[in-house]
Amino acid sequence: MRPGEGPGVPDEAPQSWRGWPTGMGLLADARVHYPPPPTPADFRFTINRGSMYATGLLAPENSAGGFEASLATFRRGNAGIRRVTLIEASRPVEFRQTEEALVCKVPARDPVMADLPYCLKFEGSMQSFDS
Repeated sequence: MRPGEGPGVPDEAPQSWRGWPTGMGLLADARVHYPPPPTPADFRFTINRGSMYATGLLAPENSAGGFEASLATFRRGNAGIRRVTLIEASRPVEFRQTEEALVCKVPARDPVMADLPYCLKFEGSMQSFDS
């Protein structure tokens, strides 16, 4: 058995197949819908060992001196955040919770890492995922 084998998997990739480019902005054909390019407002979430992690797919332009990341999911009344950490440097991040969002002041990042996604670790409690 080879990886990718199974019912409905063609022996050869169709001519129109291009994989799944993330953020490349390629036009989709009639059968495939590519995701739009990421923006600074795009995050992906995961949970591990009692903490929640948010990966920011793109830092804002001109963010060499740091920037603010705003996450509406963790607004006041929806989450009780006690600590936020920038994973790449294990540095604590200043934050404030407002009625609209959790606003994290992400410090200046290493220039080598500046164009890459960044990850924030949240410790605290989550009340609800309702909007």
